[in-house]
Amino acid sequence: MLVLCYHKVCDLDRDWNGIATSLDTFSNQMEYIYKTYGFASSNELVNTKQDKRVVLTFDDGFEDNYTNVLPIIQAYGIPALFFIATETIHTQRETWCNELIRIILEGYEYPNCFLFGENGEMKLFQTETVEQRITLYHYIRNIMLGLNAEKRNDIFDLLKTWAGTDRYPARTTHRMMSVEQIRDLSSKEGISIGCHTVTHPSLGLLTDEQQRYEILQSQNTLEEIIGKKVDQFAYPFGGINDYNITTMNILESLNFKRAYSTTFKRKSKLDSVFEIPRVCINEMSMEVFKNKVDMSIEKESYYFEESI
Repeated sequence: MLVLCYHKVCDLDRDWNGIATSLDTFSNQMEYIYKTYGFASSNELVNTKQDKRVVLTFDDGFEDNYTNVLPIIQAYGIPALFFIATETIHTQRETWCNELIRIILEGYEYPNCFLFGENGEMKLFQTETVEQRITLYHYIRNIMLGLNAEKRNDIFDLLKTWAGTDRYPARTTHRMMSVEQIRDLSSKEGISIGCHTVTHPSLGLLTDEQQRYEILQSQNTLEEIIGKKVDQFAYPFGGINDYNITTMNILESLNFKRAYSTTFKRKSKLDSVFEIPRVCINEMSMEVFKNKVDMSIEKESYYFEESI
């Protein structure tokens, strides 16, 4: 079986970090898989190329997963697994990585420079052009990946003062699901809810204690909301350096059944249910999508053995 990973399903004027799929494109993609391969739930997931069905997953917990995705998958009877980061579900805020984009790239009348200090050294960034601000975005994002919420918010305070973000509202297009929406989503037939940490960090950059907090607290929050056991997990960002052996051991100790990455590369010497690979999908032509799915289904590297 092949596991696909989506994030946002909505129409955006500009998708800065390449995580969105338009509504029409997503609908066409679902129709293709439904007619060509068929879908399976995550609970049916098996390590075999003989079963060519596709498992559908969504990361982060964007509100459009509820408003746009749910009607389409219900129309086809498609099961799906939604991984939700819990920090922003009680708020109107975006996740930090999207909020960073909003502040640095979605505003107007920016100052011509931004002065930032790190490890006792000050660095000056020119910020007059979009290209210059993209450079600033990537620099700050890489720093924030391994920070806790408090330190990350300190940087956000500096950025908000620099950008004057009070002059324009938060983006409704990037709003996260509410508690009520998560609870209703969970009640639908074929729908499963999984953990995606509290604050969406790169777990591989955190201490053991910080990792355990991110995993356990998100699990507790979601189980309280939906009233069900939550035992599947997706690593935020999902790359080979975004988790480590400690992360996998913590998940096993907390009785998680499976964990998903966004790559076919492995952290452990043996393939396992804590490194299930996924293919990420965003806006693309149907020809590219078909080729990507068809080729991935035939790749040995997208399969795993239940060795843990």
